[in-house]
Amino acid sequence: MMKYPSLYLHYLRENSVLLNIKTISEVTAIFFLKYWLLIDMANGYMMRNAMLFPGGFSLGELSRIGFLIVFLISFKIKKNKLDLLFILTPFLLLSMSLAHYIIMDAGLVKSINISVKLSLPIFIFLFVKENLNGKRDLIIKILKLNSFILIFNLLISLFGIGFFSYGSSGGMRFGGKGFFFAGNEVSGVIIATYALFVYLYKSNAKKVLIVTFIYLFISLISLTRSSIFGVFIIFVTFILVYKKENRIIFIAPFFILMVGVGAILREYIMLAINRASFFIDKSSMLIFMTGGEKRWAAASDYFDNFLENPLFLFVGSGWVGLAEQDLVDLIDAFGMFGVLLYLIWFYFAAYTYKNQERRSDKIFVIVVFLILLGVATIAGHIIYSAMLAPFIALLANLHLLKKNYKLYYTIA
Repeated sequence: MMKYPSLYLHYLRENSVLLNIKTISEVTAIFFLKYWLLIDMANGYMMRNAMLFPGGFSLGELSRIGFLIVFLISFKIKKNKLDLLFILTPFLLLSMSLAHYIIMDAGLVKSINISVKLSLPIFIFLFVKENLNGKRDLIIKILKLNSFILIFNLLISLFGIGFFSYGSSGGMRFGGKGFFFAGNEVSGVIIATYALFVYLYKSNAKKVLIVTFIYLFISLISLTRSSIFGVFIIFVTFILVYKKENRIIFIAPFFILMVGVGAILREYIMLAINRASFFIDKSSMLIFMTGGEKRWAAASDYFDNFLENPLFLFVGSGWVGLAEQDLVDLIDAFGMFGVLLYLIWFYFAAYTYKNQERRSDKIFVIVVFLILLGVATIAGHIIYSAMLAPFIALLANLHLLKKNYKLYYTIA
C-alpha cells in the first residue's frame, strides 16, 4: 500500500467521507427517536390548521421518509440473513402496492403510506439492536422525553385543547388526545411506554406506583378501553411476577389510586359510561368491546370479496383499512403476506423473550406482547402505527435496559 501513497490517501479520504456520512445519519436517526412524539404533536397541530407541505405531504409523512433514508444510510450490513430479509420487507410492500395500483386501480398513495408505516417498527428494531447496544442511558432518555410529550398532550386535552374522540349533546368533548392526529394509536403508545417504565423500575416499587398513577390518569383521560385495561393488566402482572410475596401491600395502594383518579375525573368518566351504555343497548357488549358494527360490516365485506375472488386471499387488493382490526386489514391489503407481517411481531416477542434470563422477566414480556397483539386483533391501529413504532422496537430490545446484560442472542 505504501508503494502507492496517492492511492492510499485517496482510499483514506473516501472511507473518511463514508464514515462521516454514516455518523451523521446515525446521529440524525437518534434525533428522530428522541423527539418522535414531539414531531407527531407538531404534525397534529399543522393538520388541525390545514398546514401541508408542497405536494400535499404532512410533516409526519416527511419525517417518516426522512427517518427511513437516514436509517438506510446508517445501516450496517451483517451476515445475519434474517436482518437482510427484514430490510427487503418495505421494498416488497412497495412493489405490491404498485402492482395493486396498476392491476386493480387501488389507492397508490394510501398503500405507499401504509407500507412505510409497517416498515418502521422493523427498521427501528434493527437500528436499536445494532446502534444502541450498550447505550442504556440514551434509551432511557428517548423513553422519558417521548413519555413527557405523551403525558403533556393528554393533560392539555382536559382544558379543551387538541383533538377529541367523542362529544356530548351538551357540547362537552371527551376522550382527549392532545395534538396527536392519529388518536386511535395513543392507546398502544400508553401501553408500550408504561410497560417499559415498569420493567425499568421493577426493583423500585415506589417509582412503579407513581408511574402507575400517572398512566392510569392519562388512560382515563383518553378513555380508550385498551389503554385502561392494558395498564391494569400490566400492573397486576408486575405484582404477580415481581412482588408476589408482598402483593397485598401493593394491591391496596393501587385501588386507592383508582378511587382517587376516578373521583378527580368523575364527570368525565360518566360521559363515557353513558355513551357506552347507549351503544351497548343499541348492539351488544361483544360488538361494542370489539369496535362497533362498522368494523364488523367492513370485515364481512372483506370476507365476501375473498369468496368472490379467492386470488385476493394470496395477493391482496390494496390498503383500505375500514375494518380497523389489524390482521383482517392486512390480509385484505396484502393477502397472506399480511399474515407474515403480523408474525414479525411474534418474532419481536420471541427475540425479547430469548434475551431475558429470569423467569419473571420472561413472563412479563409475554404478557405485554399478548396485550398488544390482542389490541391489534380486536381494536386495531397497532401493527401499522407509526406513532408506536419506536416503543415496540424498544420492547423487542428490552434486555438493553438492564444495567448488566450479556450480549444478545439472535433468532435466525
